[in-house]
Amino acid sequence: AGVSAFARGMSLTDVGRYSDAIRFQGQWIDILEQSANYLLSGRCNNSMGWTYSEVYNLDKAFHFNRRSMENALSLRNSPALLFGALHIQGQAEVNLMENEYEMGNVSEAWEHITRFEEVSSHPNYDLDRIRWSTRIKILKSSILLGRGDLNGAEKHARECLETSKKWRHKKNVGKAERLIGQVLTERGEVDAAEDKLRDALTKLEEVGNPKQLWITHTALAKLYEKMKRPELQREQWNAAASIIQSTADDLQDEALRTTFLNAAIVREIMENSKR
Repeated sequence: AGVSAFARGMSLTDVGRYSDAIRFQGQWIDILEQSANYLLSGRCNNSMGWTYSEVYNLDKAFHFNRRSMENALSLRNSPALLFGALHIQGQAEVNLMENEYEMGNVSEAWEHITRFEEVSSHPNYDLDRIRWSTRIKILKSSILLGRGDLNGAEKHARECLETSKKWRHKKNVGKAERLIGQVLTERGEVDAAEDKLRDALTKLEEVGNPKQLWITHTALAKLYEKMKRPELQREQWNAAASIIQSTADDLQDEALRTTFLNAAIVREIMENSKR
């Protein structure tokens, strides 16, 4: 039942049913912790951390990811649970890296990546390594893109794209294609950038994750700004704003809704859609 609950919580988050995901996962974290099932509660804490990060409540995201990390570090002492614990640690580490990045602590996130890559090079971390190692590549690409290292950003994005296609991880394929499109945008290769960003949008529409959709619409809007195509630029800002508004309307917790609407990327989207 706990395994099914974990999968259900992940699915609710992936399709943007964030209020349902938070309520459901909270109930199951309590059940699993009362049952002393710390392996599954660690995974559910990880998932809850991801849910909160989707709506930019990064303090709560950090809290649940830290709880998951504490579970993993404790469970590593049991030989029977070692590999499962290290997998939980891997996911929690990457969640925390992403939290640091979205909090604006980019150097801290990069240092975290460097530390964990050294630690996780041990074969004990090989269980389902692909799940979190591709996410690290996406994050490294994003950081390098922000620093203007376009070659480095493209390298990591293409490595992620190749791996994700092989394993049929459609969301990561979409993320990698978006990053390549953003690199091409910065290089001024606008036609190729448009093709790649449109490909990313198609993939991510099939997945249905709202956050990845509004980020991709934002990338397209910035491309069309560079191309001096104001009608298409406005269309993309409006598409992103529509998804944002639908997400906000579904958030039943007023404090969570306010935090979400005050996030920098959300304000940017909403302000640009009104121009």
